[in-house]
Amino acid sequence: MATRIDGSCPVRCQSATRQQGAVLLVAIVLLLVLSLFSLAAVRVGLSEQLSSGNDFRARLTRQMAEGGISHARASLSLLDARLRPDAGAEVDPQFWQACAADDTSFPCGAERNTARRARMYRFIGGHDLNGDGRTTVFEQRSVPLAKLAQGASFFVPATGSPIAANSFPTEYAVGALLCRLPKPTIAETVAPGCTLNPAEAVNQVAYTLVSRAALPGESSTATIVTAVSVKPELKINPNLPALVATGGITGLGSSTLVSAPAMAGNNGQPVSLFSPTDFDGTEGTWQSCRSDQYRPVAADPADPANGSGGLVAGGNGPADCGSGGFCACPGGAENLSGADQGFGHEEGADILDNDAESRSRGPLPPFPCDLFAYALQTEPVRDDRDGDGRCEQGVDLDQDLVNDRVQAYMDVQGASVQSCASLGPQTHGLVWIKQGKDGNMADCQLPAGQIGQPGNNLVLVIDGPFKPRTGTKIFGLVLTRDPAIQLDVARGGRAGLDTGTGQSKVVGALVLEGGGRVFGTNDVIQLASFRTPPTHTQYPPVVEIPGSWTDQYSF
Repeated sequence: MATRIDGSCPVRCQSATRQQGAVLLVAIVLLLVLSLFSLAAVRVGLSEQLSSGNDFRARLTRQMAEGGISHARASLSLLDARLRPDAGAEVDPQFWQACAADDTSFPCGAERNTARRARMYRFIGGHDLNGDGRTTVFEQRSVPLAKLAQGASFFVPATGSPIAANSFPTEYAVGALLCRLPKPTIAETVAPGCTLNPAEAVNQVAYTLVSRAALPGESSTATIVTAVSVKPELKINPNLPALVATGGITGLGSSTLVSAPAMAGNNGQPVSLFSPTDFDGTEGTWQSCRSDQYRPVAADPADPANGSGGLVAGGNGPADCGSGGFCACPGGAENLSGADQGFGHEEGADILDNDAESRSRGPLPPFPCDLFAYALQTEPVRDDRDGDGRCEQGVDLDQDLVNDRVQAYMDVQGASVQSCASLGPQTHGLVWIKQGKDGNMADCQLPAGQIGQPGNNLVLVIDGPFKPRTGTKIFGLVLTRDPAIQLDVARGGRAGLDTGTGQSKVVGALVLEGGGRVFGTNDVIQLASFRTPPTHTQYPPVVEIPGSWTDQYSF
């Protein structure tokens, strides 16, 4: 459009100019808005990066704290025998220091109950873990994080470290609280559950592990707390006779009892039978001898080529008999006791029972009051409340803590609860045939055939009588127990012999909370190899106590 001679613009020209200015203004505003969005996005990105970095550090320290728990559990498995105080003994002051009730420092503060805290110890035997030449409080109170490859060199430096040049360096220390479990009493059966008095302490302890992980130079830390128990070694009484019974034994049929001199508990003499009552050996054709006299015989005792079952020349003696093969005592006057003496039934020095003949040889050793504790070397589950020398009553009066204590022992030892039908050659370790939920004794008819393996003995606990079938052959310790709160004093318990007229064999030992009569052949063969109990192959396992894990603490 042309302009006028005076230079002025028409209306249309003025409108176009105003539109151009508006477009420029809108463009500037949009640019400002986009700039603000860009700045906000950058801030969000930076915040997300910082948040991601913090989250990564938090997860890293948490994982390292969890790793510290695992590391400490392995160390406790290695060091338990060295750190655990024996029952009745003081703690080692170079390792343990009592916590004060108001001490909330590492690691005592991980126990919230002040009364329980005041009865616990903290570990103080730590050292410089990261090798910087100084020992911090956390390092002094950290269990030695042992390197398993070091074998017996348990106390060696170990710490979390970067695996590459651009990795985060990490450090962790794991404190430990020691709770010495007290002997159960009527007044205190639950809390606080720990004791500082050695006379009150049993051999079982609980550890509270407090793992603290940190990134040096950062503000990221994490604390994991859990309680563990080191599974104690399963023990068998080293002086356990071949046959122990709380009740009376009337006759042994045609059975053979073999005792190992290495397990002698009667002034150096082997013991074949131990009972607080008068054993009646006037029935049957039973016999007893030492394990070194128990020799292989012909597979067919009637084979005339072998002298009607005479001893086989050569052979490995008891080593062959340990597999449950055809073996026999020498017979006649060489036997320790039995019918085949040439002058009637006779009880030798290997029969410890309550009669004039046994007493004439000298003072009798006291009969064990509590067979469960006697055989398995554990804390008592019964008590002698009437002073007759027999533990017929539960420790806690009329409360059913007899079975509670047995249950606790089985839980700690990791016993396998099985049925009779499941027993076989594959059975091993500690096996429990448990009473029914109705409280009645287990009706366990043991299967015919082999149970357990030679050289891998089992411990079979039956809440009921010993009821083998013909052909039952068990390798290990068989312990029958009466689960009743009050035992039948006259019978010594109901978990005695129910053998019938068949043939069975226990290569190990038979302990009965009761008595009975044998009509058939039920041999109990105790060999030196029996004393090897089912136990840890190398180091004891460390078991986490359910419900104890928490991350609510911070140190």
